Amino acid sequence: MTAMEGSTPPPPLSPGGGGTPGGQTGGFKSHAAMLAAIFSFASGLIVSKSLVLKVSPGEILIGQLVIGALLLWGYLLYRPGRPRFGGVFWRMALMGISAPGLVNILNILGMQHTSAVNMVILWALMPVLTQFAGRLFLGEALRLSQIVGCIVAFSGVMLILGTRHGEAGSLLGDALIFGAVLSSIATQLLGRRVNQRADNLCVAAVQVTAAVGLSVAVYPWLSDGPPLDGWSASALVELAYLGLFSTFMLFLFYNIALRQLPVGRVGLLMTMVPAFGTVGASAYLGERVGPTDLIGLAVVMIGVALPFSTGLFKGRR
Repeated sequence: MTAMEGSTPPPPLSPGGGGTPGGQTGGFKSHAAMLAAIFSFASGLIVSKSLVLKVSPGEILIGQLVIGALLLWGYLLYRPGRPRFGGVFWRMALMGISAPGLVNILNILGMQHTSAVNMVILWALMPVLTQFAGRLFLGEALRLSQIVGCIVAFSGVMLILGTRHGEAGSLLGDALIFGAVLSSIATQLLGRRVNQRADNLCVAAVQVTAAVGLSVAVYPWLSDGPPLDGWSASALVELAYLGLFSTFMLFLFYNIALRQLPVGRVGLLMTMVPAFGTVGASAYLGERVGPTDLIGLAVVMIGVALPFSTGLFKGRR
């Protein structure tokens, strides 16, 4: 029986504990699910940046969410057993309004004013901010190495952004992306508890459906041309990718991981986002990645990986 198919939720976690009862931080499957979610998210950022240059942002937003919602509900109804919502239906909907709803809206608007590299670097701040949010709101342990890592990572982000605003970004675009990062962290905090009480697939289905409702409500403000204007075969392929990977796969695996992993560990694994994203921006979009970008990226990843690496070192002693 997989994590999604379990009929009973796991016991509540104690404050400051690990991802599973007894202080554990999840096994191979939960870490593998998180890595799959990270790849889906990072690659989706790059594809979204490409697509937003061709078609209406509102159509991108609604299209990818509708595709993802249909896939999630189809899988949920096809799977044996009754859906289990765990009495937290409205919390699932609130998660969806925050992410992917508000996150996607802010991302799409921000993409119009900044580069893909700036975007993935700003998302690199998420791991260290998540560490402090987990401590403040969920009582998860916060070590000195996490504080040091936060300082190191933030300096790396400032190094990159300080050299790119004149050519590839703007304060408005970066501020919108940063707002998406904060919204995503808030969803993590709520989803950590929700996924312990409900079926992970049900959470993902309701979450994405609520985001569809929000996207329909804001569509008039995100539409900048006649419907279906600028769509081509390549644009449809990119939209299908966003619906399958950046919505269906992302939230399916992400909620599985949140059930077992503390938000601090989830944040540390998010160090992979800027790595995937920077390579993707260069390979798929042809954006320039200079020496300063690579140095700054290395500093960011060292900073956010520091708490994880020190934990491994202590565990081996």
